Amino acid sequence: MNLNRIFVSILTLFIVGIIGYCSRKKNILSEEAVNSLPKFLLNICSPLLIVSSMQIPFTQDKLDDIKTVFLLSIIVYFISIIISLIVPKLLRANGDNERGVYQFMTIFSNVSFIGFPVLLSIYSSEAIFYGSIFIIPFNILLYTVGIYMMASEKKKFNIKILLNPNILAVIIGFLLFAFSIQIPAFLLQPMELVGNMTTPLSMIFIGGSLCGVNMKEMFKEWRLYAISAIRLLILPLIVLLLFQNFISDPLLLGVPVVITGMPIAANCAIVAKEYGGHAELASSGTFMSTLLSMVTIPLLVLIISNI
Repeated sequence: MNLNRIFVSILTLFIVGIIGYCSRKKNILSEEAVNSLPKFLLNICSPLLIVSSMQIPFTQDKLDDIKTVFLLSIIVYFISIIISLIVPKLLRANGDNERGVYQFMTIFSNVSFIGFPVLLSIYSSEAIFYGSIFIIPFNILLYTVGIYMMASEKKKFNIKILLNPNILAVIIGFLLFAFSIQIPAFLLQPMELVGNMTTPLSMIFIGGSLCGVNMKEMFKEWRLYAISAIRLLILPLIVLLLFQNFISDPLLLGVPVVITGMPIAANCAIVAKEYGGHAELASSGTFMSTLLSMVTIPLLVLIISNI
């Protein structure tokens, strides 16, 4: 287990957010430049990341484990959605704008940038394979249920949202995976390059969005600490207690627990901005949970390692 690698991964994400904040503060990035990032991320970077991350060799030996991981994923996200209906009431959300953001925060965690490095530090590269299977429902829900939550007040939900580039990317990526179709290197490499821009650009956007937020007031907001505790500790412990008596393989048990215990997804602020949600609240929550995860993730790793 490499706790140093885990800490560096989280700290890197946090520093990139600070760079975005300082760049906007010094007007190196204009308000227009920051506000244009969500459309680029949602329509170009994120779909390419989804397709390229699903370029995994398919073998018959892994089929049973794949079914198990996928079933666990469905159960975890179902539980998360149920809990997300309660959280806004507990946190006294003001209106649909805040309600949708708190629901989104409850369901979606930062998988790729923090979750995968944590899995790699505890297990082996095989954990990344199962992690990629586990987040298939994540990608589908993020751009359907997630968008619906954010758009519930300012934009009327439209069935066309289901045909957004990210859902199409999930479909394409899964078909390529299922039929073992490999994208040629001369196409895959630029796809991966642009797709990997998703996380740093998301954090730059989050940092830039925080420029207009009163930082002192943000750290005084009890609800941000509460949603971070739900996201980082309560949900993964629920998953651990629920599955530990049924799943004997430490790897298959660890994947859903680790992914569930990651900080709020960077996509939260991106989707909120693009679909009329409370972008400042989304950015603040992502920033706060990422900061607190420097303490909670090593704790979670220790708990998993001692099972």
